[in-house]
Amino acid sequence: MSFMRFLSFIMVYFCAANFLMAQNIHAIYPKPGQTATIKSLFNKVGVADTNAIVVLLPPMSCPRCEGLINVIFTKIRALSPSIPSTLIAFYDRKDACLKYLAKRNFLSKSEVVLSSDDSLLNVFSYAAGSLQVPVFLRVNAKEGVVLNQLPCLGVTINDETVSNFLTHQDLAYDKTLNVLTDDVPISEEKPLTLKWTWENGAADLFQHMVIFEEERLINDQSKSISKFIGSNISQNKLAAIDDLSLSLMLLVLEKDGKGYQIERIFDPNKLNENPFISADVPDSIVLLLKKMNLLNGMYFAPQIVNDSMLMFTGSLPKVFWENKKNEDLAYANELVIGKFNLNTKKLSFSKIKHQDTIGVAHTKAYFVEHTDYVIFPIKRGWPTTGNSQNPDADNPLLNPFLDSFYHFTPAFAVFDNSGNFIKYLGTLPTALKTLRTGYALNDLEFSTDDGKLYVADRLSGTVNAYSIKSLEPVTTYNLGLNKGLLEKQTNNRCNSLNDIVKLKSSISEEMEDFVVQNDTLYLIVKQGKYDYLKKFDLKQFELKEELFLPRNFNENQLNEFRFAKQNNRLFIYSIVLTDNSEVMYLTKIN
Repeated sequence: MSFMRFLSFIMVYFCAANFLMAQNIHAIYPKPGQTATIKSLFNKVGVADTNAIVVLLPPMSCPRCEGLINVIFTKIRALSPSIPSTLIAFYDRKDACLKYLAKRNFLSKSEVVLSSDDSLLNVFSYAAGSLQVPVFLRVNAKEGVVLNQLPCLGVTINDETVSNFLTHQDLAYDKTLNVLTDDVPISEEKPLTLKWTWENGAADLFQHMVIFEEERLINDQSKSISKFIGSNISQNKLAAIDDLSLSLMLLVLEKDGKGYQIERIFDPNKLNENPFISADVPDSIVLLLKKMNLLNGMYFAPQIVNDSMLMFTGSLPKVFWENKKNEDLAYANELVIGKFNLNTKKLSFSKIKHQDTIGVAHTKAYFVEHTDYVIFPIKRGWPTTGNSQNPDADNPLLNPFLDSFYHFTPAFAVFDNSGNFIKYLGTLPTALKTLRTGYALNDLEFSTDDGKLYVADRLSGTVNAYSIKSLEPVTTYNLGLNKGLLEKQTNNRCNSLNDIVKLKSSISEEMEDFVVQNDTLYLIVKQGKYDYLKKFDLKQFELKEELFLPRNFNENQLNEFRFAKQNNRLFIYSIVLTDNSEVMYLTKIN
């Protein structure tokens, strides 16, 4: 078959127009005056040559981008076989990351795992605000100089591109972007703004602090887990996504009630469970593509919707013959809704059928309990799509700096759980329209209670309630998050990617989760170094209670707090997975 033709298709699929690397939305820039620090940090990880390759990798931040790493390494070896190379993965759980690297089998000559907040990351500015995709760097480590870069998204990978990367110096020190990291004002760390006084110091703090209980989380199989993301607890079951494999894990509470047992792992790369790989494509080709890291299935947003059904979303590789006679193979991503019947143990998939210029964020789906509805936040326009640091200037569908972009801006889309589109609902929050950020900051959370769907904007704290039966709006509440920032920015429209990233970095209050139960809204807010639990009476719309949530507990760092319901009781939990600990902290709050 014409396999090289297929590889060319893969390159086009991953890539875009071959503009200057320094204008890529995922470009990175050394900060001025950092050469000595860069030299020292590279030397610490064994990079000391005058011409060397360094790959900065945020593991599984962009799984399909990782499929280009070995393709690029293969071309580098063909053009410059003796050049040393080091891949640096930034991840907090070292043992899990080393297992992941062994499985991915990247072709670098050496590999290093550093923590996700390592100082090496701080010597660069990032066009997108952070390291989001793998980036190849060519460096003179002896002098602490970065010579060139090659992001693994938004560039055409061919011999000319790689040769240019290896022979030219093409990395600007972008002063505008350095303002992003160097000069952006740090969010103000406010003291605890609770309604009681703190005259008694630590004793008063302890009195008004949520106290957690520690539970064993999982059995010895936990050693294969990297980190849980997108977890969901209902009754005696816990569902979560494993960060470094994007597998879905289903756990069941043990009989003693003190820990969970892994019942099943759903691997998105298990070929015999993927109905979208054509049966007439030879197994040898499929296995080769998998070995090259070109087939990357992903699961997201698990939710135990009732006693008998676990649902989630996914993106599965679709491999098929575009023209079998000419042996032209094709590849696509199939967006799906997954269903697992907890009683019959049957797994099935439905395609998300949506052909529109308006996209949906399938990683953030919400399954409305006791209905067939699935909710997706909207994802539309630059910079949520595209690979350039600038939008298409004259395209009203893509450019959020144009007034015409905002003529139709729904907040989310409703589908049924068979993947059929029903309707758009809501509107982009007023603050985002005023600031001209498009959908870059459109981040929603969902909850249901007593026949209503509650949709919360995480930036402003605006909560819109809709009737589940009619899908019509009912009322709106404003929790007043980031009020000072949004009022201050009202007359400061964003005009560049730098403006959007700078605004995002200035956000001081972040909604972690919320839930509504019996006309009471419970909210978890992260404010600088502190986390709060807030309790609102929706009938009177009054803040009834505010408690402090500890970030550190029993010598463990609690990074994320979530709500869960169990037997009509509500509790907060935080899952801690470190190299030495696999525990859950939880507390009932009603």
